Amino acid sequence: MGDDDWAPAFRVLGDLLAANDGVVSSTELRRELERNLGISDARPVVVELKFFDPESSLERNIPVPSFKFYHLGRGFYTETEYNKEFVS
Repeated sequence: MGDDDWAPAFRVLGDLLAANDGVVSSTELRRELERNLGISDARPVVVELKFFDPESSLERNIPVPSFKFYHLGRGFYTETEYNKEFVS
């Protein structure tokens, strides 16, 4: 993923999480990335987001998103929903 791809990908992910009560499937994220950003195959972008590490992002010149997110299984979660589902 190029440096310019991160901010739009974070925007799409953040919008989906906000619209879906803090949970979105990887498949839905891929479809939205393809639809909204014109990416022909967004699977590599979803994989990059699955393994995104905000602590090392500055070293790699990747912008830090304005929200925290987690990936587990086949979905992405806001921090609140992740804690509700998997930490308690």
